[in-house]
Formats: sequence, structure tokens, C-alpha cells
Amino acid sequence: MKIFFFGGSFDPPHKGHKSIAEFCIKNNLCDKFLFIPTKKNPLKSNPFFSVKDRLYMLQVITNSINEGKIGKVEVDTYEIKSSKKESFTIDTVNYLLNKYKNDEIFMVVGKDILKNLEKWKKWDEIQNLVKLVCVNRSEYESHSVIDIDCMIEEINFNIDSTYIRKKIMAGDFSKILDKIPSEILKHLKKINNNNI
Repeated sequence: MKIFFFGGSFDPPHKGHKSIAEFCIKNNLCDKFLFIPTKKNPLKSNPFFSVKDRLYMLQVITNSINEGKIGKVEVDTYEIKSSKKESFTIDTVNYLLNKYKNDEIFMVVGKDILKNLEKWKKWDEIQNLVKLVCVNRSEYESHSVIDIDCMIEEINFNIDSTYIRKKIMAGDFSKILDKIPSEILKHLKKINNNNI
């Protein structure tokens, strides 16, 4: 099997994240697609949304893609449940290689991430263990020398999670309706109301 994994803060998950999973499954690029939310990204500040909220929203999105069936899209909580304070991709890769011993593992990243990959812990090791799937983001130039096994040009999401969070905190949902999956909108409004 081909296993695609997509790690990130998903703070919150948005239509770009959802569309990547949908595209990969509908076009048979992989047999299984895993969202792997981080506890804390070493290169970012603490997530705005709680672990519980991020997991809930990802699961709602996953269920909608799978349409109530046992689907090919899953949320893997390995990093969230880890005893480590920060999430390192090398640990996740080793976990996946152990869990899916006879399968091919592919790491999904946006084009905006390419320039930072060589700064990741044990990047040389990671690139020898998994294949790389890159999703287009037209506002980012790609001068990376990193080998990409699959480039997805058909998806081009230019969605800024920071912008989404600011609008949620301000209670201004009208500006982000086109960026948030409708199935999690109610939950985001509930979080916002509870924080006021």
C-alpha cells in the first residue's frame, strides 16, 4: 500500500487541508491518507486551539471525506499522545515505518515548507526513509534542490491560518467562510463564544 501522511498543527484545519486529502484519495494517489496533528511544532509557537478541539475538527473533516464509511482517510494521534513536548518528524516516520512495515510511506508538504526541510531534525535520514509529495502554493517560489517524488499542481490553496485565527478571535466569520469547511464552522463559533 501507499501511505500518505500529512503532519501539521491544523490550527485550525481549513479547506486547503481537506482538499489535499480529498484529491489524493479521489485520484488514487494513495491507499490511505493520514492527518497527523502535532502536539507542538518545534519551529512554531504553541497552537491557539486546544489538542481536543484540533482533533475533533480533524475527525469531523475526515468523517465527511469518508462519508460515514470506514474510509481511507484517518487521523493518527501518535504525536499528540507522545510523551515528548515537541513533535519531530523523524520520530513519526520511524513510528509509521514500524506500523506499516510492508508499505511505502510518503510525506505530504506544501511548497512553502520546502525551503525549511533541510533545517528539520535528521532531515538526511528522513529523506532516505520516505518519499516526498509536494502540493503547489503559487505564491511561493521553489528553488529547492530536494527530490520530490510527486508534485500536485492541481491543488493550489493560498490560505493563511494566522489570518483565519485572527478573524475567529474577532468573531468576524464572514471573511473566512470560503476558507473553513462548513462542517466545522459551528464548532469554531462555539469556541469563539466560549472565549469571549
